Amino acid sequence: MNAPPLPYGQVRGTPAGQIALPASMQQLELVDPWSPERRVRLEGMKSPILHVAFSNDGSQVFAHGWRGDAKSWDARTGETLAELTGSSTMILSAVYSPDDSTILTLDEGHSGRLWRADDLSPLLRLEGRRSWVPLSARFSPDGSRIVAADRSGAIGLWDARDGAFAGTVARLQGDAPLHLAFTADSRDLIVAGSPLGAARLPATAEGLLAASEP
Repeated sequence: MNAPPLPYGQVRGTPAGQIALPASMQQLELVDPWSPERRVRLEGMKSPILHVAFSNDGSQVFAHGWRGDAKSWDARTGETLAELTGSSTMILSAVYSPDDSTILTLDEGHSGRLWRADDLSPLLRLEGRRSWVPLSARFSPDGSRIVAADRSGAIGLWDARDGAFAGTVARLQGDAPLHLAFTADSRDLIVAGSPLGAARLPATAEGLLAASEP
């Protein structure tokens, strides 16, 4: 199996105003664009990095690799904060909650999980098993709900407090949606990259489909 490109080959900006650059297949550098000599090296991954997530305040970085490993760092110092080991299930997606207290991951084993952001200890699993669309998961602005898409085109809602499945918002025909986001008032979802192009849907299980079993 060939290693995938580091964070999809992207150079990314961080919430703290740094630029995240691939230093190698298993390392990142955070660079201050106004003072390029100020660099923070993020090291210690055991496999090539698939994707990087940043906390909303820019203080933490979470990366996951193609062999199931994952790690978080202090974005200011490069110090390792926590590490996930012992799993061979590749993480497909990771996102911080609005208050940065938890991290949601979707994995190749069809599980969705919530972890404490400070030490990566497990909190709960999302109810049901899905063939997830990578990078599709999002929290509502108040952190109480989670939306994610699977490869069948189904867009589901979960309660972020206990992982309970709330229902299916929509089931789109054709390719699954690539990007999901809540509106600022959490009432609607923006779905982009679907056969609809871009659409605004009610963020309730009663919006288009009645709640159903996952």
